Amino acid sequence: MAVCGSFDQQLLKQTDAAGVTLARAVADFGLDSSAIPAAAYPPGTIAGYLEAHIEQGPILESMDLPLGVVESIVGQSRRRITFAGLAGHAGTSPMTHRRDALAGAAEFITAIERLALTTPGLRATVGSIEVKPGAVNVIAGEAKLTLDLRHAEDSLRESALASAVELGHAIAAMRKLTCTVEVMADQPAAPCDKELTAKLEMAVAAAGHQPYRMVSGAGHDAAVMARHCPTTMLFLRKSQRDQSSSPRNCSPPGRPLGFGRDDSVPATRTHREPANWTGRRS
Repeated sequence: MAVCGSFDQQLLKQTDAAGVTLARAVADFGLDSSAIPAAAYPPGTIAGYLEAHIEQGPILESMDLPLGVVESIVGQSRRRITFAGLAGHAGTSPMTHRRDALAGAAEFITAIERLALTTPGLRATVGSIEVKPGAVNVIAGEAKLTLDLRHAEDSLRESALASAVELGHAIAAMRKLTCTVEVMADQPAAPCDKELTAKLEMAVAAAGHQPYRMVSGAGHDAAVMARHCPTTMLFLRKSQRDQSSSPRNCSPPGRPLGFGRDDSVPATRTHREPANWTGRRS
């Protein structure tokens, strides 16, 4: 964001789990946060941006392809949703008299999964849930969860989000709960530049690989750079050994790619990265 001139100074006030502000962390690293605006490139000075990154998913591996050409980076919507009911004793509260917040949240989670499975291209994730009081013999009075929705088309993501919120309120009403929705983040999709992506596809083919176009389901620097200059992105297949989220290993092809200096003919160069090359994406 800094190099694009879009860094929000309010971010410097945000704190981590230990209460340390971003401004303090930057200072502790020996840098001056007031100099961030000076990092921005003037408009028109960047011809284009190419990002190479490990796919982080199973698609290239399942297709036995070493490279993927990214044509778009998904948009994202994140919400914090709270179901509130009435805490009560597990033994003295009949099932028909309960206002169980956790049961409502569980029904919502499965409904969200069905929504994603029936909406092509939609990724929906409930990644965390907090339950109160959180005792083995107490009915949950509150269940707070996070919802992450992603799609390459903003209109479909926004429609799915509206459906998800409607589902939450409907489930809450049926179970005599309340449902509140808090906005965490919204980020639009970032289509890659058509001309640069076509050149990248040519470079993949010239290196002897089958070009395969795909959507990036993860956020990347390219999504921010796309607001500033023409952008495209290359995915590298992750290693078959990697079954975790991080660190991630990649299986790079024998001939990494590049564009010719005349910007018309893709160029390749003979090079091989170490087999244990690792990358990390938060």
